Amino acid sequence: MNKSFNVNGACFPTEHYMVDLDGRLKAIKSLVDSGKYFVINRARQYGKTTTLKMLGHYLKNEYVVLSFDFQKLSRSDFEEEHFFVQALSREIIRKRTLAAQIPEDISKEFYKYSSDKEGNFRLADLFNYFNIWCEKSEAKNTTGGRTSL
Repeated sequence: MNKSFNVNGACFPTEHYMVDLDGRLKAIKSLVDSGKYFVINRARQYGKTTTLKMLGHYLKNEYVVLSFDFQKLSRSDFEEEHFFVQALSREIIRKRTLAAQIPEDISKEFYKYSSDKEGNFRLADLFNYFNIWCEKSEAKNTTGGRTSL
């Protein structure tokens, strides 16, 4: 297959010319492994989206990886906390690749949050269920590694 230069969106190593990301992925994974935050902040066409997509693939055997495009949310989804909780819960439910990984009791909570019309749920409530999900994932993890969202 002939490779080409890509100037729109994520690159794929089998289709596009690109730099080797192994060193970057290892460095970011060490931050994730130690529970640290990181930021990728660069100009257009630097490889931010490609790096994040490849990082998700790189981490998927040890971690539950959640990837969201917040551009899919509307402006009103950010106006109030309960709107954001509802919209984020909807996005989690829509992720078919996550369906098998979400414990049933947690999935039920996301469904409740996604249909919340009265604003009964806060972001802290949603994060609490992320923590429970992590704990349940850790309990199933037989490698002894850490699992986090």
